[in-house]
Amino acid sequence: LAADLHQLRERLPEIARELVSPVPSPSGRRRTMVRTAIGAVAVGLAFAAGLASSPSPNAATSHKYVPLSTDAGYQGQPSWSPDGKSIVYVADVDGVLQVFTRGLGSALSTQVTRARFDCHDPFWSHDSSRLFFHSLAGGKDSLWSVSPAGGAADVVIEGATRAALSPDDRTLAVFREDADTSVGMSLWFASGTGRDAKKFTRPPLDQVVSDALLRYSPDGSKLLVWANGYGWGGTPQGTQFVMIANPGSTATPVLHSLTGPRTPPLFTWLADNRHIVLVRNDGPTVGSHLWIGDVDSDRTQPLTVTNSNESSPAVAPDGRRLAFTSEATDFDLVLVPQDGSPMRTFLSSTRNELDPAWSPTGAQYAFVSDRSGSQEIWVRSEEGASERGGFERPLVTDADFSGSRTMVLGSLAFSRDGRRLAYQRFADGGYRIWLSTLAGGTPVPLTPGDSYEDGPTWSPDGEWVAYINGSKNAAWSLNKIRVGAASPIVLMTGISPFARPQWSPDGRWILCQTPDGLKLIAPDGGETRTLSGADWMAYAWGADATKAPACAPRKGRGTRWCRSR
Repeated sequence: LAADLHQLRERLPEIARELVSPVPSPSGRRRTMVRTAIGAVAVGLAFAAGLASSPSPNAATSHKYVPLSTDAGYQGQPSWSPDGKSIVYVADVDGVLQVFTRGLGSALSTQVTRARFDCHDPFWSHDSSRLFFHSLAGGKDSLWSVSPAGGAADVVIEGATRAALSPDDRTLAVFREDADTSVGMSLWFASGTGRDAKKFTRPPLDQVVSDALLRYSPDGSKLLVWANGYGWGGTPQGTQFVMIANPGSTATPVLHSLTGPRTPPLFTWLADNRHIVLVRNDGPTVGSHLWIGDVDSDRTQPLTVTNSNESSPAVAPDGRRLAFTSEATDFDLVLVPQDGSPMRTFLSSTRNELDPAWSPTGAQYAFVSDRSGSQEIWVRSEEGASERGGFERPLVTDADFSGSRTMVLGSLAFSRDGRRLAYQRFADGGYRIWLSTLAGGTPVPLTPGDSYEDGPTWSPDGEWVAYINGSKNAAWSLNKIRVGAASPIVLMTGISPFARPQWSPDGRWILCQTPDGLKLIAPDGGETRTLSGADWMAYAWGADATKAPACAPRKGRGTRWCRSR
């Protein structure tokens, strides 16, 4: 804050003349799973002029910030045209992300696609003849191309979730869904038209990864890849930057200081083919901000320091302008009455409150809050919903853990007696489930494992916790473990990734989403029943265990609808 105030004081005359604040927007990729919370979100696309190709530590003081698109709703993922006069980006149209182009001197945007499914991560061919983007094809995220003037789009590579085109338009580098595993992606190289695709087999990219980003340097001499791979960086889901000179060369690790579990550091090259602008959310300032990284010296330095969030950087071909999204979130807790009456705000502030869990005793509820600058779990009494408050206190903070910093908390679940809370924590140890007692004390991990764990749900007697597990080169599974035991029991393999199991109040069934539909799974793993063949986003048990309210996407629209079964 002191640094920001000092900079504002020094630039006050300039600010009075020129500064226009970007419009707030939602952080995170649209593909990222949405937590159980209601948020008011908006997004604005802006660009900074005056970015030097070889930035100095004080370069930020000479930047001029100019809003580019401030329409209502989501706008993001900008990419420059080869001549530097236009930007392609995505924006929300009736609940579906579509591709748009906009000239820097224009007040209007042109809608390029009218797809049925979300379009994301658009970019230009370097001869300006085509726009590339990702969207569903045959049930898989795929790479498409379309004329900048619009019209019919063509599938370039099916199953491609990430892509980059070399500056000569001759080579496409893509991450494709791996056919040998139920989850994960592999790196492939193909011609500029998507033909003759060949899998890259040099370590460490001979392994499947769960997420990846890739960009060619402006001169085309190297491909920089960031990937989230199982076991990388000495952690279950570590991340790493590697450099590839050509499709047949080795993958050389770079930017070692950025190795380890972290959110995807969206990045773009500067014109000097040495520096990148990347997104980090683990710096000294809360939120996601832009940094400059040197791939040769492994040095990084902040580029933006604000109280909002910056993301999706894209450097113009001249190397002196930077397009990015300026983002802000405001998640609040709301109540949705089951009688169909309008929902109402339950807990609202200028900070984020999300992932609520109501105690089965009805006396209190827990939620995640960033009111202290980082994510914490707070507990609030039921009467806290009144205007005059009620008692609330922090239950889980970063000080409760030794070692690495807590990055994310979520998936809160009370035991049936309301005395214990299970939750997911993301830190250097990966995504693991922890347990805390409402009376306080040191949190304990649920399992000794190091795989991805999420979606905890308690048995009625409080002796067991069921959860989902994602392991290297293995199908997602529904597991259970007795609290305090050393080894979990696998109940069912082949469940849907990021499912949210729910143990019934009578203890007879565990409700869980699978690729075949919503299933009832016996806690001993001996019997299963299909409750619904649909793909449900959220589901829960009624009090008498005879009904399960559930939510699913409404076809053709971005809204949700609910029903009981």
